[in-house]
Amino acid sequence: MKKHVKKYALSLRGAVLTSFLLLLTDSIALAASLDGTDILLEDGTMIGHQLILLIITSVLLLGTTIYFFVRCQKLQEENLRLVDKYFELETTIAREKELTELSVMYQQESETDACTGLLNKSAFQRLVQQSLHRPRDAGRFHAMFIMDLDHFRDINHTKGSVYADRLLRQYAITLRDVFRKTDILGRFGGDEFVVFMSNVTTLTPVVHHARALLQAARELAAAEDGTPLLSVSIGIAFAPEDGQNYDALYAAADNSLYKAKKEGRNDCYVKQGGRILRLDDILPPK
Repeated sequence: MKKHVKKYALSLRGAVLTSFLLLLTDSIALAASLDGTDILLEDGTMIGHQLILLIITSVLLLGTTIYFFVRCQKLQEENLRLVDKYFELETTIAREKELTELSVMYQQESETDACTGLLNKSAFQRLVQQSLHRPRDAGRFHAMFIMDLDHFRDINHTKGSVYADRLLRQYAITLRDVFRKTDILGRFGGDEFVVFMSNVTTLTPVVHHARALLQAARELAAAEDGTPLLSVSIGIAFAPEDGQNYDALYAAADNSLYKAKKEGRNDCYVKQGGRILRLDDILPPK
């Protein structure tokens, strides 16, 4: 925009200069055509053609100078108005960009957990529901993970919230590292994490990810003798086998989680075929 303003100003100056030179040339040509013509006044005074030429040329030059001076002033004022409009437009665009960035930031803050940056409950539920409503390719299924960090409240009580929050952020990083970018990750508060894997082709990545999550939790915190202070209990369910909407699928995964806790924690249980089985005992969903 700024380049266009400068280009416009230069073109105006060029047009003014060109017009001035043309008018001056025509004026001189007109005066020159009077060559040899004298004027006799009533009192007998003779005015030579040289003086006539000088008078005409002077008048034309003075009038032309005044005209183009006024014209240049108007063009300069118009140029300044264009520049002001450009900067006004530039300011408006910058402000709109700032407002857009703020809107995106506020939306992200309203949809994410402040501690970990993962999705909060409402945003997670909405995205999972949308994914469940989309058609699945033949032979594909979805997997819902629910995770609770075992003994997290004890660590929070003994070591403080700052230390506990650091563990939560570290485990959130683990989730991002383990799962695909297309998977939906969330935290529902406290020590509960959730993951939705869409369009899974085989059970292999589900088992692999679950084992990685179990191991990562054990490595988050340890006593002086190296004994893990923390572990994770995981419940998994599949769609559409265990539920075709969010509530049913979440309830099935939550039942699996309850089984993992009941059986001693630090393990993963999976809902499959109407039964809740330990991770190592499950069969691929149909």
